[in-house]
This record gives sequence, C-alpha cells and structure tokens, in this order.
Amino acid sequence: AGAFVLASHLKSIFNPDMGWAVSHMWVACLEISLFVVGGISAWYIGQGRHPTFFLRSFKMAAAAAVLVTPLQVYLGDGSGRAVFEHQPAKLAGIEAHWTTNQPGQGAAWHLLAWPDAEVQGNRFSIDIPYALSLITTRSPTGQVRGLREFPREDQPPVWLPFYAFRVMLAAGFAFVGLTAWTLWAWWRGQLTAVAVRGHKRLLQAWVLAVPLSYVAMEAGWVTREVGRQPWLIYGVLRTRDAASALPARAVGTSLAAFAGAYLLLTVMFLVFLRRILAKGPTCPAGGEE
Repeated sequence: AGAFVLASHLKSIFNPDMGWAVSHMWVACLEISLFVVGGISAWYIGQGRHPTFFLRSFKMAAAAAVLVTPLQVYLGDGSGRAVFEHQPAKLAGIEAHWTTNQPGQGAAWHLLAWPDAEVQGNRFSIDIPYALSLITTRSPTGQVRGLREFPREDQPPVWLPFYAFRVMLAAGFAFVGLTAWTLWAWWRGQLTAVAVRGHKRLLQAWVLAVPLSYVAMEAGWVTREVGRQPWLIYGVLRTRDAASALPARAVGTSLAAFAGAYLLLTVMFLVFLRRILAKGPTCPAGGEE
C-alpha cells in the first residue's frame, strides 16, 4: 500500500516531454561548445596572436552557431509548449500568471514583474498584451490557466523560475543577434586576418558570450528543476515524499564531499586553462607564429 510501481520503462523514458527536453539540452551543450571555441578564438585574434590560425576556428564556430542558435530558440519554444500542455502549474509559475484569462481575452506576457505568492498576484508588471496566449496556444485569445486555479501547496515557487527563465531567454536571443552580427561582417568581407581586428566590439562580444552561455544553461536548469516543484513526478509524487531516508547529517556530509570535489576540479580546470591560453597553440615548423 502506498507504493508506486513502474508499469513501463519505455513509457517512462519516452514521455511527452522527453523529445523536446533532451534535444533542447543537447543543443545547449553544442551551443556552449561553439561559443567557447569562438570566444577563445576571438580573444587570440584581439590579442594579435596567431590570427590566421584562430580566424579559421572562429569562422568554423560562427558558421555552426548561425545554424544552432535559431534551432535552440525553436526547441525552447517547443519545450515551453510541452510544459503548457502537460505541466500547467509550472508554466503559470514560470510566467507569474496568476489568473486564468476569460474567453475572448488574451493573456499578457510579463516582461518583468514582482510576483507575490502571499497575495497571489504581481505587485507590478510590465506586460505585452496577448503575448502569452500567442506563445502558448498560437491564438491571441487562447486560454492559459493561472496559478490561482491550483491549491497553494501545489504551486511552484515563482520568483526564481520567473527570472531564471528570462535570463535564459535574453541570453538565447543575444546569441542569435551575435551570430547575425558576425554573419553580416563576414558577408561584407570583414572577417580577414587584417580587417577582423578592427571589429573589437564584435570580438569582445564573442569573449563575453563564453561565460554567458554557461549562465544561460544554469538558468535553464533552475527554470526546469525549481519550476516543477513541489513534484518529483508531476501530480503524482512530491519531492518531500521521495527524500532520502538517510539521516540529515549523512546526506549533508555526502553533499559537502561532492561540492568540495567539484570545487577542486573547477579550480584545477581554471589553473590549467590559464596556462594553456597563455602558451597558445604549438605551430608546426614553418607555420604561422
């Protein structure tokens, strides 16, 4: 009694959200890799070190990013619509959408807001009329369920996923803009070993895109994991009911050990990365220096 039994592993794995979620995360990893390669290449070019060598890798990263960044926006939209269909409370939390819009009235999208769970509303918001209905239902008056339709104990936190989602969204469109800017400079013949150094702001933007890509990924995870609370299995199993049966001290010790190990690995990574970047590539005899 009171036990959950998994009837089908395949249905569990290939759930309605799986295709969008996995592809969105996989492309995010690819996107980060491209901006790391492009950002490091841009840094070397800006420093005037091995410009021909790194211009080649910069162009390769930029060409791939031109395809990947709009694809990621499309996958993010699909993932959001899957949340709308299968996790309506999560969608309402991410969008700080408290009241279900009446028939014939569109739901506004809150660009910025001050959500307040105590009053079950936003203390202020900057809205785009009809936009939330358009995004989720493809109709300007499509109905979007509000958080007030759900018991308070079933509502997710709002502040964190609301702003984490907007950080991810802003970063995603910034990447699209950066690749469009790069493509424009390329089309005008400005991505040559000599001319590209005149585009300092473009090169600096690529360098800044490296940490921003990691921020975007982490913001996406916060949106997904905090937004689904209080559920481990949406509508079925609460997170608190699936907590470890181990004593709190044992769980805390294990968590501290993992955090310490990853902190050490991060420091080692940064130290060796700095050495590698300072040294630069080893060019073959007769190659460019």
